Amino acid sequence: AWELAPNIRVNGICPGWILLPAGASEQYIEKLRQRVPMHSQGNESQICQAVRYLLSNQFVTGQLLFVDGGQHL
Repeated sequence: AWELAPNIRVNGICPGWILLPAGASEQYIEKLRQRVPMHSQGNESQICQAVRYLLSNQFVTGQLLFVDGGQHL
């Protein structure tokens, strides 16, 4: 980000649990939920909201935005 500023902003999105593995059992899904502080699964819309935020804020650069319900904590 430092090398490319001020004309190019560099940011990243770190998605958490969004898609389920094919054929995932309810027991497996519940195990995943327990690993996320928000106890839920994310969705594509939440990732899109994060992308829109990064695209709309011209003063944000050099950031990683975790969209993972706190799973990275």
